[in-house]
Amino acid sequence: GGEFVPKGQDVIVSVYNIHHSPEVWDEPEAFDPDRFDLSKPAPNEVNTDYKYIPFSAGPRKCIGDQFALMEAQVAMIVLLREIQLSLVPDQKIEMTTGATIHTKDGLFVTASERGGGANGGGEAEAQATPPSAEAGEEVLTQQAVE
Repeated sequence: GGEFVPKGQDVIVSVYNIHHSPEVWDEPEAFDPDRFDLSKPAPNEVNTDYKYIPFSAGPRKCIGDQFALMEAQVAMIVLLREIQLSLVPDQKIEMTTGATIHTKDGLFVTASERGGGANGGGEAEAQATPPSAEAGEEVLTQQAVE
């Protein structure tokens, strides 16, 4: 507050920095499922005093925010009913920004079919492996697990 912004000056609000600021959140880098009370309304810009704004806020707020949240929940439910995901161990996970906030080098997981699937109970496993230093591209391998 108290800063003068000349007319016509661009102002950029860094959502990432707000969401990761120790001035705004206790332990901002910690994964804390209890940060938002599920018995209360879903967090938004109003009920968090503009501390949580993944879809921005005000008149330029994303008009599809509620649809995007519902779509993400439905997609995860459908996916996780059939597939078990596990992080590939020992990967370095770094974030970067552009039009969106995303992982710098990807996020690699092992996906395996949950038991009792349509293939008669056997599990099929697919793993996205980190890019090799020489090839510089992602490799997807599949193998059957008996």
